[in-house]
Amino acid sequence: MGRFVRVRRRVVVYELNEVSWEILDEYVARRPRSTLATLLGETFQRTTINDDDVELMPWRTWPTFHCSAATADHNSFDQGQDPSTFRGVPLWDVADRAGRSVGLFGLLQTWPPRPFASGGFWVPDCFAPDAATVPPALAPFQRFNLNMTSTNLFAPTPTVPLGSVARSLPGLVRLGLRPRSVSFATTQLIRERIDRRFLERRSVVQALPAFDTYWALHRRTRPELSMFFTNHVAALLHRFLRDVVPDGPDPYEPDEVNGGFIITAMDIFDHHLRRMTRWLRNTEDAVLVIASSMSQGPLPRRSMPGTYVLDDARRLTSALALPASEREPCMYPRVTLRFADVNLADASSAPIRSVTTSDREPLFRDLRVEGRTLSFEISYRHDTQHLAQSARWRPLGGTAEVEGATSDLGVSVRGRSFGGDSGRHVPEGVLLALGRDIRSDQSRTAVDVLDAAPSILGLLGVDPDPSMKGTPDLFANAVSPAFRA
Repeated sequence: MGRFVRVRRRVVVYELNEVSWEILDEYVARRPRSTLATLLGETFQRTTINDDDVELMPWRTWPTFHCSAATADHNSFDQGQDPSTFRGVPLWDVADRAGRSVGLFGLLQTWPPRPFASGGFWVPDCFAPDAATVPPALAPFQRFNLNMTSTNLFAPTPTVPLGSVARSLPGLVRLGLRPRSVSFATTQLIRERIDRRFLERRSVVQALPAFDTYWALHRRTRPELSMFFTNHVAALLHRFLRDVVPDGPDPYEPDEVNGGFIITAMDIFDHHLRRMTRWLRNTEDAVLVIASSMSQGPLPRRSMPGTYVLDDARRLTSALALPASEREPCMYPRVTLRFADVNLADASSAPIRSVTTSDREPLFRDLRVEGRTLSFEISYRHDTQHLAQSARWRPLGGTAEVEGATSDLGVSVRGRSFGGDSGRHVPEGVLLALGRDIRSDQSRTAVDVLDAAPSILGLLGVDPDPSMKGTPDLFANAVSPAFRA
C-alpha cells in the first residue's frame, strides 16, 4: 500500500480509558446531534485487541499501548509500583529523541516527570505520589488533582473539602479553568445534596479542570505529540455499565438515573471532542487519535453492601511489625507500600500473606514485590451482608500467630450504597483517527494493540524503537494518496 511520506504531523492522542464501541454507538443513538455523532462517519476506525497473558488492568494495558510490548516485557504490573522497575521505551521517549516536542497530561504510570529535550510539558496521573510537574508552575493543578482523588478512592465522601477547593480556584483559573467547568461542578454539588445517588457521579468533575488545563497548555506550547488520559467514563462503567447497555449474562432492569451518569460523562468527552476538532480543522497536517487500550463488557449485576477496605496502612504495618513504609495512591482494591529498599519490601510480603480472617480466608492476595514496592489486593466481596471482623496473622520476626480484630489492621467494612459492579475488563479496545489526510473507514477491523505506538510514531514521521513488538502500518490504509510515496 505504499509507505508514509515523512510529513511532520502534529498528533493529539486522547486516551478515553476502557470505553467500547458499544458505548460510543449507544451515545450517538441517544445524542444524534452530538459532536461525536457528526464526526464519527469521517473517522478511521479500528478495534484493538490486547492479547496479554496477565489480567487486564489499565496500569498494564496503557504501558502496553505506549511501549508496544506485553506486560511481561514492560513490567508495569501494579499501580504505585517502583518506577525504576519499568522496562520498555514509550513512544514519547522515541519522539523526544527524534527532536519532536511532547506534552503529556495524566497518563498512567508516568511519574516522576522530567523535561523534554525539545520542549513541552509533563503532568503525571492523579495517583502520583507527589505534585511534581514540568513545568513546576503546573503543580497547583496537580495538588488539587491529588487531593480530589484521595477523597474518592473507594467511594465518594459525603462532604467536599470546600476550603481546599476555594484555595485552589484562583490557580486553576490562571491555568485555564473555564466558567463552564465551574458551573458543572457547582451543579453537581447541588444535585448530590438533593439526591444522594448523585454522589456516584462526582468523579466526572475531575475531568473538567484536567482537560481545561491540558488544552490551555496544548494551545500555548503546541507540542508535536500531545497526549491526554481520562478515566471519568470508565469509573462509572464499572458500576453502571448495564444501566446503559442492559444486555448481559443475567436479566437486568436498567436504572435511568445510574445510566444517566454515564451519558453525562460522555457529554463531557463530547465537549472535549468539540474543542479538539475546532483546533484540528485549523491546523495543517494535524491528526487526532482517540483510543481506549481495552474496554469493558457486562457482568452479572452485583451489589456491594459491605466489603473490606484498608483505611489506615500505618495500623497495618504496626500490627505486622513491618519496617517504615509509605502508602502509594492506588485504585481500590489495590494497595502498594513503598519501603526504603528491596530487601525490606521482600521481607514484608510474608506477614502480609499470613493474614487470614476468622473463616480462614486470606485478607490480602496477589502479592508482588518490584524494587522498593510491595503491591497486593485486599479481598473484596460482593452480595455479602456479614463479613468476618476478626483475624489472625504472624508479625515480622514473630514465632506465634496473633489474634485480633480486622480493625487492628486498619481494615474496616464499608459498602457502596448505590451500586457494586456490572462491568469487567475485556481485550477489545477502540481506536479512531481524524485529520485532513485521514480517510474515513468504519470497518472497525481488529488489529493488534501493539501496532498503536509504532503507527502513531509513523504519523509523526519517526521510526519505532527497536524494542517495540508491533508494526507501524496500522494507518497504512488511512492516509490519503496525496500523502503516500
